[in-house]
Amino acid sequence: RPGEAMQYCALNYELLGDLVRRVSGTPIERFARERIFEPLGMRDSGYVMPPELRKRKVRRGEGMPHSADLGPFMPGFDSERFEGQPWGSGGLHSSACDIAVFAQMLLNGGTYDGRRVLSSASVQAMRRNQVPEGVPFRWERLGPDGTPITLEFSGGYGYGLFPFLNTVTPYFNGGLASPSSFGHAGSGGTYFWADPDRELVGVYMSVARRNMDDATTPDWRADLFVDAVTAAVED
Repeated sequence: RPGEAMQYCALNYELLGDLVRRVSGTPIERFARERIFEPLGMRDSGYVMPPELRKRKVRRGEGMPHSADLGPFMPGFDSERFEGQPWGSGGLHSSACDIAVFAQMLLNGGTYDGRRVLSSASVQAMRRNQVPEGVPFRWERLGPDGTPITLEFSGGYGYGLFPFLNTVTPYFNGGLASPSSFGHAGSGGTYFWADPDRELVGVYMSVARRNMDDATTPDWRADLFVDAVTAAVED
């Protein structure tokens, strides 16, 4: 029921992508390219992967998460259908350098290299926790045997971003980053974060070898990477 829990739902991001199309009159792929990627110089980013970039893509081995179709709605990440169709819920193809630029834009309050792509008020709302105190943050998914699994995380959720809020979650963030830090994780094993206090951004790219069975035993440890990078900074 409303107010009972904040539940992450990929279908809502598909709906958001279609709302962008309806309001702007432009498909999400072209809208993002013209309004975000091109102004920021993110040449390797897009919701549809051009043929010339496919040879650079990191591929998943057989049996790895998202290597095969997840039913009729979500095709495998390496399939031609996934690469050729804009998926608002997780279809962005990019590089570590491009994601670092995007994170720096958020750290700058919506600007990068003299170009503004988001208002400062929008970025503040994205970075601020939007989940009321006491309301759990949940993510439901299907386990290897098809049984529903509910994962519950500490911290909060902004508009597409995870504010750290001085919490330590193995899947998302470590303990050395400042409480004002924020980031976002991709289900395939990708992660970026930004630390306003240290003026630091970081990108973690991996390929998950298995799905998570609970929130405390992730297959990749972005939190350890965050702490290693943060510990290397000399004030």
